[in-house]
Amino acid sequence: MDEKNLCIKQNKTEKRIQTDIIKPSNRGKKTKLFFVSLVLFSLTFAAVCLSFIYLDRQGIIPDTLFAKILIGAGIFVGIELLLLFFSNKSIAVSVISIITCSVVLIASGLGIYTLQKVYEGMEKVKDPDTYYAHIGVYVRKDSRYAPQVTETEIWGKTKTKTVEGESLEGSTFGTMLLNLDRGYTSEGLRRLRKETNVSVNVYEDFGGLVDALRDGEIDALICNEALMALFLEDDVDFNEWATKVKEIGIETQNESIVVEADVVSEPFIVFIAGLDSYDQDEWRDDYRTDANILACVDPVEKKILLINTPRDYYVPLRGRNYAMDKLTHASVYGVEWSVETLEKLYDIEINYYVRTNIFSLIKIVDALGGITVHSDYQFYCANGIGGYHQFYVGDNEIDGAAALCFIREREQFENGDRQRGIHQEECIRAIVKKACSPAIVAHFSDVLKVVTESVRTNIGQREINAIVKMQLADMASWSFESYSVDGYGAFAPCYVWGEGELYVMKPDYDTVKEAREKLSEFMKK
Repeated sequence: MDEKNLCIKQNKTEKRIQTDIIKPSNRGKKTKLFFVSLVLFSLTFAAVCLSFIYLDRQGIIPDTLFAKILIGAGIFVGIELLLLFFSNKSIAVSVISIITCSVVLIASGLGIYTLQKVYEGMEKVKDPDTYYAHIGVYVRKDSRYAPQVTETEIWGKTKTKTVEGESLEGSTFGTMLLNLDRGYTSEGLRRLRKETNVSVNVYEDFGGLVDALRDGEIDALICNEALMALFLEDDVDFNEWATKVKEIGIETQNESIVVEADVVSEPFIVFIAGLDSYDQDEWRDDYRTDANILACVDPVEKKILLINTPRDYYVPLRGRNYAMDKLTHASVYGVEWSVETLEKLYDIEINYYVRTNIFSLIKIVDALGGITVHSDYQFYCANGIGGYHQFYVGDNEIDGAAALCFIREREQFENGDRQRGIHQEECIRAIVKKACSPAIVAHFSDVLKVVTESVRTNIGQREINAIVKMQLADMASWSFESYSVDGYGAFAPCYVWGEGELYVMKPDYDTVKEAREKLSEFMKK
């Protein structure tokens, strides 16, 4: 019995020794984990505070949502303090505290990073205060002034070599100064003459200028490249016998045309300009507008009125005593020319504008995950970038390439440009509807990236923040009304073209009057 009691005592002694050895080890772990929890909590608390300061400064989070986030953060801090209090007594509690703090810290960091990206993105869409005109110098390809390409075969491989053409010193230039482009082309000539001694012949119309180059009457022509793009619509073989040898960039200060509005409490008008560019990644100030749509926005009743004006509408251009020309030609001299031309046509004030490369529509629609458009016709057409698309009467789910086809097709419709304008308005409606829906959350980063690359506007940062805040507050859906002015086809002199006549659409002023009345009634709400 004594031996048995002795064994029991020895076992108890060994267990006490083992426990004494283990306890210091656990206390060390608890202390380390407590220290880690404390550091992580401090960092997380600082990150949460910075997030709230940043959110408050940006002013894009609605007050109710901001309050909910603040309450949630307060609850989190309270729970973490309790976990921190008990973490020195339990390893499990310390681990939970570390995990929750790490998650919130990462989330706060990602939130600040995302908000910063949004802010930087909104800064990028702000249109610069300068206008950049491109003045090109063109010569015949068979002249001594053009670059010459030679090919040589070495060891069975063909190598090409480009030799620059001769200097334009002493050559004869042709130009056309009898239009709105006089200032830019004259400045281009002035800069050219600083480098090279040339003589200049002046022509009354663009066709005569190009014929003079083709016939050898002049050695080179100098003109605004935006006008050259206009000429190439009718003379598609120009690039086969002529080439550009020099480009002169002329930068001027843009006029401020902002008419500020309280964008959350009163109606305002935005001019949406779709630039007629065939390069998806190039931004230029002197492209013609293929789409000219006025978006009248009522932020209180959540209504948008879209007024479409066909690109060939024959209207008085801003400046030069409002000489007659196509609406699309106004933008050659800057977006403010288009804005003021439309203001005169409809007797309104336009508050802001938004410009987008017409081909950027592909990126915008794809970033949104596609849109749904309604078509009144069944048709099949090319999109201009190598693809074809079929549309049916009713709703059509489309991607970016199909959207491009939808807004550009006109030849298959009896009402041509009018139907194209209707489709452009329908596409805008579908984009706004998708962008204002909860579905935008899943595509937010893609949409933000595309918008910063593809959109330019004079809407200020404060106004953009206010619009975003308003939409986040209620995620309301918007109702749309569309109207397109009408006219009839004709040939008429166009001021930027000189003496020649071009195809235009002469206005049906009854439809213009109706558009004015719609705009007036809408803006009085």
